[in-house]
Amino acid sequence: MAMRSTKQTTPYWMLMIIAGATCLTTLACNKKEDPAPPTPGGGAACSVPALEFTSAPGLRMCLDGILISLDADDMEVFNSGMQEAFPGPPAGMRYSSRFYAMNINDFRFGLELGLFVDNGGVPTAEQFIGYCEPGMREHGNTEEELGKASVFWREEGGFPPWSTYCGSADQSDFSFTITHSEPFVEDGEQHVKVRATFSGTVYDCGGGGSKQAAGTVVTVFRREA
Repeated sequence: MAMRSTKQTTPYWMLMIIAGATCLTTLACNKKEDPAPPTPGGGAACSVPALEFTSAPGLRMCLDGILISLDADDMEVFNSGMQEAFPGPPAGMRYSSRFYAMNINDFRFGLELGLFVDNGGVPTAEQFIGYCEPGMREHGNTEEELGKASVFWREEGGFPPWSTYCGSADQSDFSFTITHSEPFVEDGEQHVKVRATFSGTVYDCGGGGSKQAAGTVVTVFRREA
């Protein structure tokens, strides 16, 4: 199993050592203090197993009453930063983390954070770490709006994807919270491991309806140097 950033391999043992050291010195990883994923509004409920910050990157999601699980053994994580032409200077960055399922050679789940305005170039490591700090994020267009979050999902072998930003994009019930974050440097690049809970409506980007989603994700964002 590998975590990749534009096909760059990142060993999980390093993430586990970092997270384990954090848990020994703080209460941040105490399971009793780990918030559960929000209950999906309007959809059938299902039991979402715990996915702790100390876990390897993965996903536990309830999608209209069906439990979806993606684990380190059957996927890879691709993470990248993209510069967008925010209306008027300076330019901004948005950061993407996507789960690639090797058995179907396609992306299954992804989330984006953005837009973050910097000095017209790449944010400093300190700015990037600040973007990923624990806290709530509102839903929005991460290519054009400031400080938003969005989520997408693709059925196995299915196209087009389901996304919080397709369809009517009504996200009055949207909730996205980074519960934990831990920065680390690998191969000279700044990364941040995060755990987040989310809940909201995902819409068929082909115009075919909507589903209620709620879950927990553990993943890594990478700063583009």
